[in-house]
Amino acid sequence: MIQDSLWKLLSILICVIMLFVIPSMFAYQRQDQIIYNIVQVEVNTFSEKVREVGYIDRPMLNDFYAKIYSTGLNYSITFEHLSKVFAEDDSVMRAYYDGTYTEDIVLSVENIERYDMIVGDFFFVKVESISPTKTQSFNRLLGITSGGPGVYCVSGGVVRYGDS
Repeated sequence: MIQDSLWKLLSILICVIMLFVIPSMFAYQRQDQIIYNIVQVEVNTFSEKVREVGYIDRPMLNDFYAKIYSTGLNYSITFEHLSKVFAEDDSVMRAYYDGTYTEDIVLSVENIERYDMIVGDFFFVKVESISPTKTQSFNRLLGITSGGPGVYCVSGGVVRYGDS
């Protein structure tokens, strides 16, 4: 008698999992994939645009932020500009890259309205979610742990146009 009740309870539990938990999990994973795709496209578009024109101005930066944050997550956004610098060392000319990073780039855009780069420099954008995605929240509710950010996108390369 008790054994029959336990089997019925187990079958009800399995039905609940099959009818509600698994479809919800797949729906959240699909939403996360859509968010990732949106962020990846915007990061690539922004990086490509900056490398094509050779500068970042306030409208470009504000538009980028608006599109990224429209997904509803919070992000850590990092910019990196590497410019080639030449120095003479023991009568030998050496080239190295001097980096300018997020804080200085954004400060320049806010103060001077524009941050310029030179042809041949490198520019990179990295976007990483700092708030949990819906899948991560749902998995945490179920006791499943997953490491790493939900969204992580990097894009960049050589600046093709700009002040030479």
